[in-house]
Amino acid sequence: MKKTLVYKHKDTLLQGSVHIPEGKGPFPALLMLHGFASNRMGNQDSFVRMGNQLESAGFVVFRFDFSGCGESEGDFFDLTVSREIEEAIALIHFCRQHPEVDPDQFHLLGMSLGSVVASIAAGKHPELIKSLCLWSPAAVIVDEIMKQGTIQGKSVDIIKKQGYMDIRGRKLGPALIEDVKTLDIYGTAKSYQGLVKIIHGDADDIAPIVYAEKYMEVYPESAELVTVSGADHGWASLEDRGILFDETERFFLRGGNENEDNTGEQ
Repeated sequence: MKKTLVYKHKDTLLQGSVHIPEGKGPFPALLMLHGFASNRMGNQDSFVRMGNQLESAGFVVFRFDFSGCGESEGDFFDLTVSREIEEAIALIHFCRQHPEVDPDQFHLLGMSLGSVVASIAAGKHPELIKSLCLWSPAAVIVDEIMKQGTIQGKSVDIIKKQGYMDIRGRKLGPALIEDVKTLDIYGTAKSYQGLVKIIHGDADDIAPIVYAEKYMEVYPESAELVTVSGADHGWASLEDRGILFDETERFFLRGGNENEDNTGEQ
């Protein structure tokens, strides 16, 4: 069963969807956090399909649009990673209180920049998160902006010239540039020492896999990195997406408790 949800964070309405399995709860649950300039549907409906699959496996699944994205209120112009982290933490508290949810079995799943947000939110509140799954974490964002002076290949200098950057037909303002200066992605993430699974394609030209490998240095005992040969950032092929979905479901079905080697390759 799928329903729409609305959560008011401060003065901003965030639009969401929840998948609720058949039967009697409470159920284990997870919150899915979408990537940069995306929405709760995910790349080519990846979040919808993953949500359906996990619902069938007995999970309550929450998907929300960050402010300024999808159907949520707010302006994309003002997007910052810190704002998304704040919203994610508020949503974790909100979703854990849902009557169908077992709050002691609450998990996080992120995609791309959403993975970075998930890792930091878990680092700030490790007591709230049972396990953490990161798809193609885009921790490159700090180096990309601060060292390369780009966002997804586009020079950030244009923001200085015209006050905004065109991101898929939407205006992105300068706040994101200033915000990344304050981010300590790995330093904050390492406070979460629960169970982690990272799934990353070695053909990802948006978020190079070395940034996923660096997470392994801060999650030395609890993480598994699955490298999928030939997979790109958007998990565009049926085969790659099948691996992504099945690895994710297997991880959450085991409660994140995978007694396997810390690295793997598909």
